[in-house]
Amino acid sequence: MSLGQKLILYATLGLLCLSLLLPGLWEVFRSSPGHPHLLAQHVDALNQLRAYNGMVAAVGLLSGIAIFNIESNRTLILTLAFILIFLTISRLISVLIDGMPGLWTLIYIVIESLIALILFVFRPPKGA
Repeated sequence: MSLGQKLILYATLGLLCLSLLLPGLWEVFRSSPGHPHLLAQHVDALNQLRAYNGMVAAVGLLSGIAIFNIESNRTLILTLAFILIFLTISRLISVLIDGMPGLWTLIYIVIESLIALILFVFRPPKGA
């Protein structure tokens, strides 16, 4: 792996880690998770929302773990790429079924797609 590839992976995984781990944990422990456009008022819905945010935080933590000894974490980086691909596909299906979301959600779709592409393209080679 070239130094440039490593730097791109370090930056991408670091961004993914911080952008998922911190907000995910914040929402797990906040007294009422969500935001004004995403309210969960039933106990089961609150539980589901906290579980979703816990899963988001876990993906962020795994992104941070992948940074350490990046050459040996090819499978983890590939797994993270697949998670982001499924996330992007799910968001695009939502656009088709539910309609056009707001600008920030559209930006998230683009960013998540780019991160998935970067993780696929710049993942460490086999046997590194």
